[in-house]
Amino acid sequence: MLGTPPPAAKATAALEPFVFPPGSRLGYQSFVMPTVFRADALSVPAVARARNLIAGTISGMPLLNYAADGTEIDRLPWMVQPEDDTPRATTMSYTVDSLFFYGRAYWQVIEQYIEDGRPRRFQWIDPTRVGFRWNREGTKIIDYDIEGVVVPRTGIGRLIVFTGTDEGLLARAGRTIRTAVELERASLNYAETPAPSMILKNTGVDLPKDQVESLLTRWKEARTNRATAYLNASLDAQTVGFSPRDMALVEAREYIVKDLARATGIPAWYLGSDTGSSMTYANLNSSRRDLIDFSLQPFVHAIEQRLSMQDVLPRGQHVAFSFTDFLRSSPIERAQLYQALVPLGILTPEEARQLEDFAPGGPQE
Repeated sequence: MLGTPPPAAKATAALEPFVFPPGSRLGYQSFVMPTVFRADALSVPAVARARNLIAGTISGMPLLNYAADGTEIDRLPWMVQPEDDTPRATTMSYTVDSLFFYGRAYWQVIEQYIEDGRPRRFQWIDPTRVGFRWNREGTKIIDYDIEGVVVPRTGIGRLIVFTGTDEGLLARAGRTIRTAVELERASLNYAETPAPSMILKNTGVDLPKDQVESLLTRWKEARTNRATAYLNASLDAQTVGFSPRDMALVEAREYIVKDLARATGIPAWYLGSDTGSSMTYANLNSSRRDLIDFSLQPFVHAIEQRLSMQDVLPRGQHVAFSFTDFLRSSPIERAQLYQALVPLGILTPEEARQLEDFAPGGPQE
């Protein structure tokens, strides 16, 4: 057939590396197209749990402002509430959500300070609304757009781009998520599909329809009253279909939870997988430190470092999340610490009261 290459040419071409053309939205580490939809991923309980754990934990941490020497200074208004009409926790949660699923997040500058042109207020932008255009070599993004409308590179309307450490869960673990979705669908089909679990096989003379109905009714009533059944020589009871365990749905879903734990960087027991681990007061603080170090830090660093750049903050200032409340030890442990530090003069009783949010005269009302 004219224009069709021979089989050998097809095989050779299939082994060649694919080069993305200039201007393509594919091929860049943090901008690879996802292979599964976010809504489908969130329909998997393990993915929803991982998302809520990471985004919910980070969004609850205050964002503090520091000088170059590490001294805490007054926070700017946007550090307390980036969007005028949205709580800070919500804005930060969806920012982490974007990094988690897509490997990138966007804030659009809505207001800026007249003095230096730095942002005063932001608006979170859904990453699926954002497009971009490469340079001629396909090596650098030169323009961003929101639903086809190009945004300015400076001033009001420009985008603050948060870039994650990889292309995001939807592109990185799409196959695993799709497998989990299919397992959920198989479980739903089993629950919804009306299939008989037992049949009575007649090996003798066929019975009229009314007698068959009577036999089934009496069989059902008898099983309600007693578990033991009696069958004559012409009847045989047989089970049909498969239980979730017979279909390995239980084991498969347990395995996929562990795979999703690996993909999301969350310990499996946080996602409900039975790994033999148990949470106690003794290991709670250690587990939270591990969660920060191995699961939360990539998202924390992406946000902190971007918001500390000079187009957002003056030179010498930087922002950082405070983990103090999240890692706060038990009251007994803190009391023992103060009991050791106050006599040594490292802390005063007044400072210890302040750490516990107590007024000088006692607990605050």
